Amino acid sequence: MKIIEVKNVSKFYNGEGAVSNTSFTIDEGEFVTILGPSGSGKTTILRMLAGFEMASSGTILIDGKDMTKIPPNKRPVNTVFQKYALFPHLDVFENIAFGLKLKRIKVNDGERLLSVGEIKSKVQEALSLVGLKNYGDRDIDNLSGGQQQRVAIARAIVNEPKVLLLDEPLSALDLKMRQEMRIELRRLHKELGITFIFVTHDQEEAMTMSDRIIVMKDGIIQQIGTPKQIYDEPSNAFVADFIGDSNIIKGKFIKDFQVEFLGKKFECVDKGFKRNEIVDVVLRPESIEVVKKDAQIEAKVLYSIFEGSYYNITVEIKKQKLVIETIRRYEDGAKIGLWIEPDEIHLMRSNDIEDKEENKEVENGEE
Repeated sequence: MKIIEVKNVSKFYNGEGAVSNTSFTIDEGEFVTILGPSGSGKTTILRMLAGFEMASSGTILIDGKDMTKIPPNKRPVNTVFQKYALFPHLDVFENIAFGLKLKRIKVNDGERLLSVGEIKSKVQEALSLVGLKNYGDRDIDNLSGGQQQRVAIARAIVNEPKVLLLDEPLSALDLKMRQEMRIELRRLHKELGITFIFVTHDQEEAMTMSDRIIVMKDGIIQQIGTPKQIYDEPSNAFVADFIGDSNIIKGKFIKDFQVEFLGKKFECVDKGFKRNEIVDVVLRPESIEVVKKDAQIEAKVLYSIFEGSYYNITVEIKKQKLVIETIRRYEDGAKIGLWIEPDEIHLMRSNDIEDKEENKEVENGEE
């Protein structure tokens, strides 16, 4: 079932487009991350889903109902903010209970507020879920950043929303705490079974937590897919470069399952391009193997950087620089042999203006 449907949504500020004609759907119970650099439009989309911003055009459906112009308090969503937005004058229990005291539930003869006992039960359950069972009477100022973020999450889930929106909630935490909170968020998602929509600029967060990722740039969706799909099959050079490290070099498509680059023909798994079409070839650093014999191509080591568990080596081949990962260190100036498996070579259509012109000439020549 589609819990979120965004149809041709745009948002303009003073005539400038922040989000342009965007459409996507999210299934009930999914963990979806909207990923992109600053200014990509990811937070604007989240704010439109929450109701803090209204779409300039298009339609937003939540749980099958048109919510495009509905105010935030009438939407079945809750938001966890980057800066927590907790009340410093209230203790942990009161922060979490704040929204529950205003919540009305339906009964046979109309509506009523939650009782004190019901509120206490729900708050204690939320605290247990986020690992703060005995923290109800603590002052907010006496909590660590990670604990404050857990309180913010508990406050959001205590109202039992259908969708939880998370606006870069881990960016203010240190590295170790971010890693711990990633695990916690995945655990919470599984236990609660509700839809999570997570906004971040951090590729590692997106890759490790998400069922699917929506990659954005300049207010436009670049690709939607699973972490593996986006990493293995990026739709364009921006996605390839933004998701992990990539070598993107020029090549020529020879025929189905064969491409030429770095002065040599390689077998690949791509097909459907035109013969002699100029393409972008994507090679991940970890997919290029250093071999002692039967090398496909020879490279010269320019320099090496130790990254802890591997070496990041920059090599040169026919004046083209490539970055590769290897567990061995090689001296600057050393000659090494390289091997690339066919399924580690990914081809994309080039967006370079000169390449497009050359490809037109190739197409016209074939005609």
